[in-house]
Amino acid sequence: MLIENYLRSRFAPNSITILRYPGILYQHLRVFRKYIVENNAFPLPDNHLEFSVESSSMLDIAHATACIAHSPTRRHSSSVYKLTGPQLLTLEEVGARVLNGLRRDDGAVNITDMEGLADILYESIGNEEHVAFLLEVWGLQQKSNVGRRFEITRDLEALTGQSGKTLNEFFEDDHVQDLFRSPSPSPFVV
Repeated sequence: MLIENYLRSRFAPNSITILRYPGILYQHLRVFRKYIVENNAFPLPDNHLEFSVESSSMLDIAHATACIAHSPTRRHSSSVYKLTGPQLLTLEEVGARVLNGLRRDDGAVNITDMEGLADILYESIGNEEHVAFLLEVWGLQQKSNVGRRFEITRDLEALTGQSGKTLNEFFEDDHVQDLFRSPSPSPFVV
């Protein structure tokens, strides 16, 4: 919200369009690649398994951005879009679908405390600010979800004509499979 407030203070309202992408970007899941390979498991926090999270693919967000950039300015000026994929998932469902998508039928979900999860992320990313960013975007820095509204929006579909990829569809792409198997992928994807 700070960035949005800054933009609103610096530019005329009819000259900005805001795109929000809450929750988990599928591409962010690559930060768990090393952990999955070494432990045949997906780590999850011990006290947030029931939290529902919004999720989307970075490619769907790029597609929506391109649609806005290619449109006449007036069509989207002063608009705020919340871009989500077509499904809400609990964190436990995310872990199970990642392992299923990577065809790790014998994989497990490992439950860890928040400090342990932050350590796993730091080992992969090597930057405490990026770790804090991911935990915050994923909604894991909050003590509870009271007051937080999770929803599937139709904004992506309104902009692009498509509802976006599900997490299962994301893992059907052979390129994604290769990224998780690569010996040295880039550790962090913005």
